[in-house]
Amino acid sequence: FAIFPFIFTVFAVFILIQRFISIKTTPLYIFIPIFLAIYIPSSIIILLPIDLSCQSSHTIFCISNKIILALWRMLYWLQFALTWLILPILQGYIESGQDLPSRKLADSLRYNAKFQLAMLTAGIVGIVYLTISAGLSLASVKALAIALSHCYTLIGAIWLLGHGLVNVPRMVLVKSFHEHYLNRLYKSAPRAHDAFMDAESDLTDICSEVLALAPVKAGAFEDWIDSLLAMIPATASSRNFRSPDPASISSKYLASLSNRLHAVHRRRIRTEAEWNQLVHSAIKTQELVNSRSTRSLVFSESKNLFNPRMSYIIYTLISPWLSRLVGFALIFLSSVLVSSEVTHGTRLNLIGLTVSHTSGLGQQILSSAILLYVCLTAFYSLSKVRVTQLYSIVKGHTDYSSAIFYSMYLCRLTIPLSYNYLTLQLDRSSMFEEFLGKSINLSVISESINDWLPRFILIPVILTGFNIYDKLSKILAYDINFDDDETSGTEDFNVAEGRDLITREIQL
Repeated sequence: FAIFPFIFTVFAVFILIQRFISIKTTPLYIFIPIFLAIYIPSSIIILLPIDLSCQSSHTIFCISNKIILALWRMLYWLQFALTWLILPILQGYIESGQDLPSRKLADSLRYNAKFQLAMLTAGIVGIVYLTISAGLSLASVKALAIALSHCYTLIGAIWLLGHGLVNVPRMVLVKSFHEHYLNRLYKSAPRAHDAFMDAESDLTDICSEVLALAPVKAGAFEDWIDSLLAMIPATASSRNFRSPDPASISSKYLASLSNRLHAVHRRRIRTEAEWNQLVHSAIKTQELVNSRSTRSLVFSESKNLFNPRMSYIIYTLISPWLSRLVGFALIFLSSVLVSSEVTHGTRLNLIGLTVSHTSGLGQQILSSAILLYVCLTAFYSLSKVRVTQLYSIVKGHTDYSSAIFYSMYLCRLTIPLSYNYLTLQLDRSSMFEEFLGKSINLSVISESINDWLPRFILIPVILTGFNIYDKLSKILAYDINFDDDETSGTEDFNVAEGRDLITREIQL
């Protein structure tokens, strides 16, 4: 029976990927790494609870320890190869502005070599320390690679988790108060509109620069220029742009132009999707607000499953209270997780106490639910942080580079988050602990980092909970927020300005 959850996960991952990119048109060398990078975290959410419960009880989903250990080794080293080697090189290959596959690969290898050199330097320092403290062997070098990778990723995982544990419940609660949420949408509309217009203008400029190459495309770079012209979106506009001197056209210039065209096009897709989503949310929320006076509800931009009276009862009266109930439940769960992280490594953490009082299938379901919530909140923060808004997840229009970026970090974050969940348990007996724990706790330094770092989750929780990021953004003149504009409630624009922008968009 244990194989059925893993088979079900295969179909679930296929459906998830299909929502954002077309599987039929995606080349296999792109689809297979993306699929594995999403499937591995999904299977870990199933495997870890099975591993924990099977050490103390037997259920229909139990697997022998030998198979569990083999699965952990396979999943870990596969995700290690994907996130540190295969996906970074593949992403660099796709983002390269070069024209030939061989040049794209060489460009990607050069780009990734800079980061790998920094990791190699840290590895050399670690090997010296390891030699002095524990002696050097193949097993110890392998353990060092695991420890360095874990400590590096755990920092980002805990930081993102802290933001997500605040933002996800807040998002659910804010959307349940329709009038309040509508005002926040209006306040965030000018910013989203300006970002979309800026991206549209930048795309027009870069497309004009590419089109200016058409009259001078004869020569060695003719095929390259033709490929650039073919990359221009059909909906893009252009301006008059002076054609460059043919002698000034070089491979370096064309590669840079290709990179800029890719980046601006991705930004335009992201900002357009955000603006359209905001407008759609504002229209739907306004209809919900208006239904309170008419006591009937008909959605203008989505399918109506019920008659107007029943829609009013379900969406205006019942749904908000259910959302508030879910929101407060998530607040409670987030509070339990934060308190457990603060008491990390002790017998006082609530997660450990709760899970220890369950067994068998109940423990598996509880652990899977908590672990799923932990991973989703961390990934939600990653998708919202504005530092990474070069990439975006857009339903049906996600570019390959963005799909690789998010699948890579989803895969990279899951292992440290899963082991962090394991360390919250009062009894950590498992094959996961036997395989990974010995390597992570290789030295006093790595063991201390793993024990104490989760306690610092209070920092991102406080920064997000009290909107301190907004004050820092104004001081530094740089946007470092981790939240949705429409749920943060910190925009300085007035409601009337946003309402006018959305009204004009609807009338177009």
